[in-house]
Amino acid sequence: LNLLSICINDHESAIEAAQCCADQVRTMVRSSRGKELLMLMYNDPYARMLELLDRKEEQFFEEYNQNSFGPKQIVLEKVRDTIVDTIKLRSQRLSREALSLPPTHFLGLNILSLLILISF
Repeated sequence: LNLLSICINDHESAIEAAQCCADQVRTMVRSSRGKELLMLMYNDPYARMLELLDRKEEQFFEEYNQNSFGPKQIVLEKVRDTIVDTIKLRSQRLSREALSLPPTHFLGLNILSLLILISF
């Protein structure tokens, strides 16, 4: 939402920011973990958001011709921190999803398979 508020006067950037968010949501809802990992390599929506943020920061810097551009700088920093935190959360989620079954599951499967074989 803050990313869209930064792009409020730039229609093209606002559409690009909204598309990045929509791409990530669509990937989380409709795609597998493997497809999400492939998307990360080729077209990461969070990386696109950071690129958009960098472009807006350069634009604000050129407009104000100084190192500080007031409240917009604070919003830019908060949005950047939020995106970086979200990237970390996504990597933790993907890491947890990639963990294999614990050994106790295999022991249970082996015992059940043995019982099925004995019963026949």
